[in-house]
Amino acid sequence: MKPFELMVAYPAVEFIRQQNRAEQRALAGLLEALKKYPHNCKDLTELHSSGREHFVFLRSRYAIKFWIDEWEREVKVLHLQFRDR
Repeated sequence: MKPFELMVAYPAVEFIRQQNRAEQRALAGLLEALKKYPHNCKDLTELHSSGREHFVFLRSRYAIKFWIDEWEREVKVLHLQFRDR
Protein backbone atom coordinates (compact mmCIF):
# COMPACT_ATOMS: atom_id res chain seq x y z
CA MET A 1 0.00 0.00 0.00
CA LYS A 2 1.22 3.47 -0.88
CA PRO A 3 2.49 5.48 2.14
CA PHE A 4 0.73 8.69 3.09
CA GLU A 5 1.97 12.03 1.83
CA LEU A 6 1.77 15.15 3.96
CA MET A 7 0.02 18.26 2.62
CA VAL A 8 0.29 21.38 4.79
CA ALA A 9 -1.90 24.47 4.42
CA TYR A 10 -0.05 27.75 4.02
CA PRO A 11 -1.11 29.25 7.41
CA ALA A 12 0.37 26.19 9.15
CA VAL A 13 3.60 26.65 7.17
CA GLU A 14 3.70 30.30 8.27
CA PHE A 15 3.24 29.23 11.90
CA ILE A 16 6.24 26.89 11.58
CA ARG A 17 8.36 29.58 9.92
CA GLN A 18 7.74 31.95 12.85
CA GLN A 19 9.21 29.52 15.38
CA ASN A 20 12.87 29.25 16.40
CA ARG A 21 15.01 26.40 15.07
CA ALA A 22 14.45 24.12 18.07
CA GLU A 23 10.67 24.52 17.79
CA GLN A 24 10.83 23.93 14.04
CA ARG A 25 12.68 20.64 14.62
CA ALA A 26 10.09 19.59 17.20
CA LEU A 27 7.26 20.40 14.80
CA ALA A 28 9.01 18.55 11.97
CA GLY A 29 9.14 15.46 14.18
CA LEU A 30 5.44 15.73 15.00
CA LEU A 31 4.52 16.15 11.34
CA GLU A 32 6.65 13.13 10.42
CA ALA A 33 4.84 11.04 13.06
CA LEU A 34 1.51 12.28 11.71
CA LYS A 35 2.54 11.31 8.18
CA LYS A 36 3.68 7.82 9.17
CA TYR A 37 0.87 6.97 11.61
CA PRO A 38 -2.11 9.28 10.96
CA HIS A 39 -4.64 6.84 12.39
CA ASN A 40 -2.77 6.80 15.72
CA CYS A 41 -2.77 10.62 16.04
CA LYS A 42 -6.47 11.26 16.62
CA ASP A 43 -6.69 12.82 20.07
CA LEU A 44 -9.89 14.74 19.26
CA THR A 45 -12.45 14.42 16.48
CA GLU A 46 -14.58 17.22 15.03
CA LEU A 47 -17.26 16.90 12.39
CA HIS A 48 -16.84 19.53 9.67
CA SER A 49 -19.93 21.09 8.06
CA SER A 50 -19.12 19.04 4.93
CA GLY A 51 -19.60 15.86 6.96
CA ARG A 52 -15.89 15.04 6.88
CA GLU A 53 -14.14 14.17 10.12
CA HIS A 54 -11.33 16.48 11.17
CA PHE A 55 -8.91 15.30 13.81
CA VAL A 56 -6.72 17.12 16.32
CA PHE A 57 -3.29 15.76 17.25
CA LEU A 58 -2.20 17.09 20.67
CA ARG A 59 1.47 16.75 21.55
CA SER A 60 3.83 18.80 23.63
CA ARG A 61 2.83 22.47 23.19
CA TYR A 62 1.00 21.98 19.89
CA ALA A 63 -2.40 21.21 18.42
CA ILE A 64 -2.45 20.07 14.80
CA LYS A 65 -5.80 19.88 12.99
CA PHE A 66 -5.86 17.52 10.00
CA TRP A 67 -7.96 15.15 7.97
CA ILE A 68 -7.04 11.92 6.23
CA ASP A 69 -7.73 11.50 2.54
CA GLU A 70 -7.70 7.72 2.20
CA TRP A 71 -8.33 7.79 -1.55
CA GLU A 72 -5.33 10.02 -2.31
CA ARG A 73 -3.29 8.63 0.63
CA GLU A 74 -2.69 12.14 1.96
CA VAL A 75 -2.73 13.64 5.43
CA LYS A 76 -3.93 17.21 5.06
CA VAL A 77 -2.83 19.57 7.82
CA LEU A 78 -5.35 22.38 8.08
CA HIS A 79 -4.21 24.30 11.13
CA LEU A 80 -1.34 24.33 13.59
CA GLN A 81 -1.22 26.32 16.82
CA PHE A 82 -0.10 26.30 20.43
CA ARG A 83 -2.38 24.19 22.63
CA ASP A 84 -3.19 26.97 25.06
CA ARG A 85 -4.90 29.16 22.42
